[in-house]
Amino acid sequence: MRKRAAVVASTLLGSAVLLPIGAETPAHAAGSQTSYVTMVSEVGDYVGGGASWIWRPGAGTIGVTGSPSSAVNVSVSGGPSGTGFNMSFAAPQGETLDVGRYEDAERTPFRSAGHPGIDIHGDGRGCNTIEGSFTVLDLAPDLSRLWLVYEQHCEGGDAALFGEIKYGMPAGQADALVAADNLQWPSEYPGVSSRIVPVTVANTSASEVTVSGASIWAGSSDFGVAGNSCGTIVPDATCVVYVSFKPSATGTRRGVLAITVDGVVRRVSLSGDGMDGRTSWTMHSEPGDYIGGGQDWAYTPADATISASGTESYISFSVRGGDDWWDADFEADSGHLLLPGTTFNGATRYPFNSTSTPGMDLFGNGRGCNKLTGSFTVNDASYESGEMTGVSISFEQHCEGGPAALTGTLEWRAGADATKTRSAIDLMGTSAQLTFGSSASLLGNLHDALTDAPLGNEPLYVYSSPHGTDAWRFLKRINTADSGRYSVSVEPKQNLDYRLNYFGSDGHRQAVADKVSVLVSPRVSFAADRTSGPPGTTFTFSATVKPNHEGQKVALQRRENGSWKVVGRQDLSSTSAATFSVRHSAAGQFRYRIRKPADADHVAATSGVVEIQVGR
Repeated sequence: MRKRAAVVASTLLGSAVLLPIGAETPAHAAGSQTSYVTMVSEVGDYVGGGASWIWRPGAGTIGVTGSPSSAVNVSVSGGPSGTGFNMSFAAPQGETLDVGRYEDAERTPFRSAGHPGIDIHGDGRGCNTIEGSFTVLDLAPDLSRLWLVYEQHCEGGDAALFGEIKYGMPAGQADALVAADNLQWPSEYPGVSSRIVPVTVANTSASEVTVSGASIWAGSSDFGVAGNSCGTIVPDATCVVYVSFKPSATGTRRGVLAITVDGVVRRVSLSGDGMDGRTSWTMHSEPGDYIGGGQDWAYTPADATISASGTESYISFSVRGGDDWWDADFEADSGHLLLPGTTFNGATRYPFNSTSTPGMDLFGNGRGCNKLTGSFTVNDASYESGEMTGVSISFEQHCEGGPAALTGTLEWRAGADATKTRSAIDLMGTSAQLTFGSSASLLGNLHDALTDAPLGNEPLYVYSSPHGTDAWRFLKRINTADSGRYSVSVEPKQNLDYRLNYFGSDGHRQAVADKVSVLVSPRVSFAADRTSGPPGTTFTFSATVKPNHEGQKVALQRRENGSWKVVGRQDLSSTSAATFSVRHSAAGQFRYRIRKPADADHVAATSGVVEIQVGR
């Protein structure tokens, strides 16, 4: 198995104003918020029943309770369907939920040590056992803000329940809600169509809006618009754009859905993984074999659902295609494990085999053996913490002691590279200082740490936090260019720390960058009503400070004997202004400036120097 490499992103702070690659185009409306929950159920998922839902203000209720230190609970109810569900998400026991990717999740109340928790149930349905994952994209410690995407599998099944939660997040354009914003499909085999997912456009304005187009941006051939009911939408009404996913290759596939609402392009991030490895089910039945009926049988993920699970000692397979169904069991004897290259002879019917005898049983379509003999060979197998992650087994089975054989090969993700190494983003650069209203850029590269190959078209999530605190908040999403380079333009209004999160992909795990601090000094304007006059002239100086610092003091300073001396102090007015008057009785040249001391949100600032001439 080839080894996955780590990820390294080099980031520098620059003062030039550079547009971020792939940044969100809509500006956030002041004071507005977005809240919604989407849920999509694949065919075969017990909890969701193969349906899809959306809950949003005005079309259902959303509640968020709990604590990041225990579990975050989301409840939804009402809406057009009238259904209600409860969801819980938790970090591993003893840890606090935070921004990041959580894999190998188990049912929240019963999660084992080291595993995060997920539990989605409702409408009278729930899981006994759960496998899942979720990514927290933004989270406020008081739960006033939550952004999360999730995927749950019930009772070890392949069918998924997945969706997105946005609660109290800053809104985009005020005229329409587009949900989901971050659409992540469950993994699918290359060339096989996945569940078509609805993206809802809701008119949240007081007048009609027009959706003039919905398309997949160039370069995203794995995704398509399967249907579009949108046009002119009256207030409080909705329409749906249906998006398909069919991976063209293994690994992570990414794309962008562009929906134009009243001339403004709204972007939806699309992603899904193409499964690695070989998956198939083939059988040959000799004349006289009762189980296979003397026929050949073959199934692939394109025409059937093939699943497998197990451990180093026991593995079961199943295939469901059309009216056909088959199941198979293979168990090692007590002295061996199901390791690659191992052949097990003298197998008898599972589960009636003794511990010293290997067991097997292949049955289906209403036919099975009372007694059997056979053998099987493990061609390929991989395990993680004792759980099977990929397997290929060839077999020969004889029913009721007869000479006719049923032979074949069953494969499930055989040869797949399931390993991922931990990634790292190295943030190079030191703190920078800007004047209020100026911009800086975070510039860098995302690349493989071992091969130095660039990681192009990968999403990075930018977060900011008040300087010196740990209150991280989502700022924007960007994509790396094909070269792996990225640029993030920032214009902080106060002292802020920045970091970038990479939530990983097929083959690369998530990484969090070290922070970079950008300190902001107020912009201080300073002027005099005149620059010269005879002895006895009174000079009036005026100063303004941006942003507004009403009530805080500024100092008027004069240059004397090689240093600056404070000659007056004033509280800033409601318009963040101050006025000083100075009368000079002696002739000479004098230099003045304004100094604004540092406060909790800004570093100290000084104005430009004003020179005045008294007398000749």
